[in-house]
Amino acid sequence: MANQDHLDILRQGREKWHEWRKQNPQMEVDLSSADLKEIDLKGIDLSWANLNGSDLRRADLSGAYLGMATLQEADLSEADFGFKEVRIDQLVHRFAGASLTSADLRGANLSKASLVGVDLSGADLQGAMLNEANLEQANLDQANLAGAKLIRANLQQAHLFAADLSGADIHGANLQGTFLGSAILHDVDMTQCNVGGVDAGGSYLQNTS
Repeated sequence: MANQDHLDILRQGREKWHEWRKQNPQMEVDLSSADLKEIDLKGIDLSWANLNGSDLRRADLSGAYLGMATLQEADLSEADFGFKEVRIDQLVHRFAGASLTSADLRGANLSKASLVGVDLSGADLQGAMLNEANLEQANLDQANLAGAKLIRANLQQAHLFAADLSGADIHGANLQGTFLGSAILHDVDMTQCNVGGVDAGGSYLQNTS
């Protein structure tokens, strides 16, 4: 369960939160299983925070930094990450090293996000927007990407073992060296993809273009 003191400080706003974190640089932030629905976390530094099982539905995370945070089984559905509001050259590795295993990201807008090497195994990304996202070397094993938009996304050397990509739009994506073993690729738009070195052994392909 979340540390109530940490929750109270977080709810006082970004300025108080950052002041507290500066004064307590070694403190382990525990926000696990916290109810953070619709909370305004714009620009908040949540690096290294324990957000496992937290409810962040419809939270405003635009500009938030989640590097090395753990969000296992967190609910981030319909959260706003603010990527559509910034230029691609302004993006930083806000998720670097984060763990989002089994996170609920249904319908999340992560277009142009930098998710290099992020662990998204078992995550629910159904209908998520990942256009032009950088998912190089990301772990998407058994992730649900049904109906997701990954137009021109970078999936180079990403791992998608047994991932569900049915109905996904990944046209123009970079799939060089991507592992798609046992993935479901029903009705996937793969036109203009770079498929050099793709391993799709055992994948279920039907009506794939």
